[in-house]
Amino acid sequence: MSEFTTEYLQSIVFERKKVDIEHIVSSISSESGLSDEQVLSSRESHGSNYKKPPKFISIVISNAKSNLTILNILLAFACNIRNGQFIGNYFYLSFTIISTLIFQSALTHFFYQKRNTEQISVIRKQKVNIQFQDLVVGDIILCYPSTPLPDSVLISDSLLTVQKFCAQKKQIKNVEFPFILNGSVSRGSGRVIVTAVGENSFQERKGRNFGTGVLGAMAFWAMVLVQRK
Repeated sequence: MSEFTTEYLQSIVFERKKVDIEHIVSSISSESGLSDEQVLSSRESHGSNYKKPPKFISIVISNAKSNLTILNILLAFACNIRNGQFIGNYFYLSFTIISTLIFQSALTHFFYQKRNTEQISVIRKQKVNIQFQDLVVGDIILCYPSTPLPDSVLISDSLLTVQKFCAQKKQIKNVEFPFILNGSVSRGSGRVIVTAVGENSFQERKGRNFGTGVLGAMAFWAMVLVQRK
């Protein structure tokens, strides 16, 4: 996999390119997988899947700072207090939404970090179990129910159903080389080749949903304007 650049592999996922996927698949033996040397080379070329878990308080602060919806709620909340309207339904509504969003974000990140240590089966000369965070680009993952999946390309399956993000559809059937984006196996079995890990993955590069923040801004600034009249 070292012959393929990180940018090229990312374009496969981001632009849904199917060009030379057969070449990628054929570059790795589905029976023997990566050798130890190839694992080291892939990690050096395409990065690691490891992400250092931040402290809990850092998670909460980070999510509050980076989530546009929460920021707009805080600004609207501050304006209410400044105008002397810190008691009433809007106060409790703002407080509840802020608390819920921050808690949900922290909880999501907690389970995401926990996912890094989940055991998965890959082929590296033989079937071995490694942690999710030890995956590298080019690894062949043996898919079973509950197996977490990074960005990858399906090369064989038996009625595989992927939960959460799948670029084609949830139940993968009769689709040649479908793309899988950071999901987990609900049922079925199969094999996938990893195309991106860590900071180069689709989820990390796509970032947060800006549209949700815009809607949050509109809703809560409308609330402020209504209160000031």
